[in-house]
Amino acid sequence: EMPNAIGVGPRIQECAFWRNYLPNLVDATGDISEMERDWKIQFSEWRNKYIVDWKHQFDNFLKNYELRLQTCGGQ
Repeated sequence: EMPNAIGVGPRIQECAFWRNYLPNLVDATGDISEMERDWKIQFSEWRNKYIVDWKHQFDNFLKNYELRLQTCGGQ
């Protein structure tokens, strides 16, 4: 049998990927559901509150700026 031949199943005893990397990856990404929920809540607050407030303030700024241009003769 050739030492580099393709065998059956993962070579867990010899392969650093299966012994080291994969367990660390599973631990690091195991439960992202709570983080995902927090992100969704924060995104919803941003979209429904902060960006709406920013848009309102920006619209007021534009309106006042246009009025100022009209009353000052465009200067």
